[in-house]
Amino acid sequence: MFQCEIPDTDAAREINTWNPLQSVQTARLSRSISSDASGVRGIGFRDTAQDMLAQAYRKPEWARDMLWYLASQQLEEGHTVHTSWPEEKRPPQDITRSDDHIWMVYLAYAIAAETGDLSFLDKEIPFLSTDLVTPVGSATLWEHLLRGVDFTEAHLGAHGLPLILFSDWNDHLGPFGRKDRGESIMVSQQHIYALRQLSEIAEARGDHVAQERFAALVEKQEAALEQYAWDGEWFLCGLDDEAQPIGTHTQEHARIWLNSMSPSS
Repeated sequence: MFQCEIPDTDAAREINTWNPLQSVQTARLSRSISSDASGVRGIGFRDTAQDMLAQAYRKPEWARDMLWYLASQQLEEGHTVHTSWPEEKRPPQDITRSDDHIWMVYLAYAIAAETGDLSFLDKEIPFLSTDLVTPVGSATLWEHLLRGVDFTEAHLGAHGLPLILFSDWNDHLGPFGRKDRGESIMVSQQHIYALRQLSEIAEARGDHVAQERFAALVEKQEAALEQYAWDGEWFLCGLDDEAQPIGTHTQEHARIWLNSMSPSS
């Protein structure tokens, strides 16, 4: 168990006690209890994947079990639901965001890195049918992760960047892609990061064919970012349906976006 010893006792208490406590409560409730959306949030897909990242080093078996559950909320073509209600037995939220499925890769990588055990990737998990209720088919968790890669690659825009779809992590980006042509810079960066993590896992699994594929996809995505996403000062947030930049330094408003800056740093 991680414990720090530093001169500042208040900071040490925050790091050793209160931050872990908060992360456990957040992971347990998956942000389903909210002062802003009380009683309606359910289990957010990416919220849960993000929250479980904080548990990978503390309770990796808990993080693993939740990852298996999340994979069961993925459709065969590779995208996932956004919100589910397993306790209430309600159908999940039927919207397709461009980033949700990618968060599974980060959680899988964190578990593998913390435990050194890759066997959890061989767990057979059903997909979710298009009725969003019935389990259908079955594949290993590794195959589920690869289906996510396939989905992103099958939903690239005219500039080779991932389509925004309903939205990415930034909920307000969605209206820029309602004609299914808008492209997300953050998801491009996410895709690259996930591919690099998958490449490390593939190397550990001895899957050199997958490694070569991931390397080629990273190279292609990096070229698209360099050509279309960098405006000379910073990375854009995206391109809208008319291929106009969102967040360039020449615009009067919304000129810089934290979510596309952070992954690039």
